[in-house]
Amino acid sequence: MTNNKTAAVFEAIKFNLSGLVGTALFYFTYEMLYAQLKGVQYAPTIAWVVSYLMSIWWQFELYRWFVFDIKGSYWKALWTTYVIYSGSLVASTIASYVMVDIMMLNHRTAWLVNSIVLGIMNYFLLKSSFGNNKCEIEEENKQQI
Repeated sequence: MTNNKTAAVFEAIKFNLSGLVGTALFYFTYEMLYAQLKGVQYAPTIAWVVSYLMSIWWQFELYRWFVFDIKGSYWKALWTTYVIYSGSLVASTIASYVMVDIMMLNHRTAWLVNSIVLGIMNYFLLKSSFGNNKCEIEEENKQQI
């Protein structure tokens, strides 16, 4: 395997491992919120949105420390992550509502389906922003100097 392919495979492995840690935290938060909202209409969707918004920050930290060499402004990189994940949040919230409230799937099944699809989608979106040390944020900072 060439160095680029080896690096890409290693990056994907690190992304998945850090994603697994972040997903475990996300799931724990989701379950805690869902338990608190039991009996509330749309409890699974509300728990999904709140726990997802909370998870963006710690997932960013995991990716920043273990996967991508994000340079430049911390706040701009975090903002970029929130923008990417917010698009995912909108799509997944609609999907969660449809799966749970219309298709009558178990809320945990919907959570799992959403998490798998989003994990793949977010990897490619984040990689295009932060992967291979080509962080656009770093380039913006160089231009400002």
